[in-house]
Amino acid sequence: MCVGAICSAICCFGSMCCNCLCKGLGACGVPAKNFPKVAYLITDMLFMTIAVLMLYTMKPLFEEYDWMECNDSSGGGDTCFGTAAVMRASFILFLYHILILIFLIPRAHCSSFIHDGFFGFKFILLIGGYIGSFWIHNDFFKGWAEFCRGGSILYLLIQAYFLLNFAYLWNDKLVAALESEQSCYASFLLCGFSIILAIVNAAWLALQYVWYAGCGVGIYSVTFSLIFFLFYYAVALVRLCDVNIFRPNASVFVVGFTSTYVVYLSWTALASHPDKECNDMIDSSANTAMQIIIGAIFTFITMFSIATAAADHNAKGEQQAVGQAIIEEDAAAAEPATE
Repeated sequence: MCVGAICSAICCFGSMCCNCLCKGLGACGVPAKNFPKVAYLITDMLFMTIAVLMLYTMKPLFEEYDWMECNDSSGGGDTCFGTAAVMRASFILFLYHILILIFLIPRAHCSSFIHDGFFGFKFILLIGGYIGSFWIHNDFFKGWAEFCRGGSILYLLIQAYFLLNFAYLWNDKLVAALESEQSCYASFLLCGFSIILAIVNAAWLALQYVWYAGCGVGIYSVTFSLIFFLFYYAVALVRLCDVNIFRPNASVFVVGFTSTYVVYLSWTALASHPDKECNDMIDSSANTAMQIIIGAIFTFITMFSIATAAADHNAKGEQQAVGQAIIEEDAAAAEPATE
């Protein structure tokens, strides 16, 4: 009786959360067909957030109290926590999405049900797998970390591609809104964000010169980023003189967003430099936390852009975003049929 009441309460809470999220996504113009993709994104981000929180909470506790130790099969002591806790989470997410892919390959009728539903069960499955991963020896995750390091090169290329796609999409939407009743709102965002991002990027680059002034690698990296920064803005501004070097919709808004990513890559590379003489913030927990937070923001934008992409059959030529054709879903397929 009590167990049934608890299960009913959990189901009602889950249903309420799903309905709220669906209404919010619908209000943002996300096609209903893409709701499950967003659910996967939210699940992944929530799961990794739990792992990062454990990185900063469980390892200090295990170091402080001798009676708290990892099991011997994982290496003992506090080896199963810290960075290893995040690597375990990434490995379980990898297995989770491979499992979902296997269920989708047959394209059977049940495949759509598995893909589009059971998210409460899926999250419980992730938590169970994560707990079970603490019985895997830490040496395995050292190898997994090297695998991820190599795979991150491909990921950075993909992320840059779809961040650019995201910037073009929002630029096109705001430009289209200029001709509607929302012109004041669109003008504020286009102009305001362009100015703010330019100031933030310039200040960020200046700080990097200060932080890494005594390091040849740092000076080279920041100078290289500054050249790109100046080139991008020059290309965007000469459009005012009818000189189009890139796409016609490569506006200052797009340049501001993409320049932020370039400046971020410059900073995170130097902030991760293992040489203490070049990077005196290598042991700073605040430095690591900021890398995680800002990186998570870019990751969320990338995945959200992919998950919510929908085909715009009215878009022509240059108005179609650069990466949209690869990831788009037919928005019309998500609309209810009318008689």
